[in-house]
Amino acid sequence: MKNVNFIFLVHEEPVLKHYTFVDIDNDHYYYDDYANDNNLKNKSEKCYLPANRLMLDMLENADSNFRVSFAISGIALERFEESAPEVIDSFDALAKTGKVEFLAMPYSYSLSSVFDDNEFRRQVLQQSRKIEQLFGYKPNVLFNTSMIYSDEIGKKASEMGFRTIITEGAKHIMGYKSPHFVYNHPYISKMKLLIRDNVLSDNFNFRFSQWDWDEYPLTADKFMSWIGKSPDKESIFNIMCGYDILGITNNEH
Repeated sequence: MKNVNFIFLVHEEPVLKHYTFVDIDNDHYYYDDYANDNNLKNKSEKCYLPANRLMLDMLENADSNFRVSFAISGIALERFEESAPEVIDSFDALAKTGKVEFLAMPYSYSLSSVFDDNEFRRQVLQQSRKIEQLFGYKPNVLFNTSMIYSDEIGKKASEMGFRTIITEGAKHIMGYKSPHFVYNHPYISKMKLLIRDNVLSDNFNFRFSQWDWDEYPLTADKFMSWIGKSPDKESIFNIMCGYDILGITNNEH
């Protein structure tokens, strides 16, 4: 049986305002509030709210085995609480189906795992508490920024109580190995590694609306046929994309 895991990243990168030389030492507020509010309003109307309605329809279909995972940064959750509480409500409705998994991640989608162990732990636990506070769900899978992984990061994840971590499946990393299996940390057997299928994920990200692609159009049937043609023993397909592919990168049509 083929199992397809859809993982969507939700992060709101703040826009910095135009900051001139004369502002140094005089103005210590760096954000462009107008641009940030406008961007969030646009993404809420075109992506978050309609996409969450679509997800809810599929999750509430009694005949559907559909499940979905979200990695939502603490920064994004803060922005939703401040300026788009209806987005929080829509994610909460998804959580209440019991068919959604929320992943732990660094609070600000930072590179703390590379530079500062204590900051990494602090941010991950802060974001996890935020998820639990808002949606009543305690994350047990870690999604590190850009899926950065090392065995040392895997060890830290295990020490924080996580049982699974999502990692990138780039060819130069995987070599001859397939991303379609569950792997284990080399010396912490209880720590599982789920590998992103970078080829299928990139196709999902970009091909649906790429008019000049030589196999255009990419349809759902064509996409699933690629998975169906894989060897029988390959059963796990982790498709990870930014959530804004729904409505922003790929417009509704």
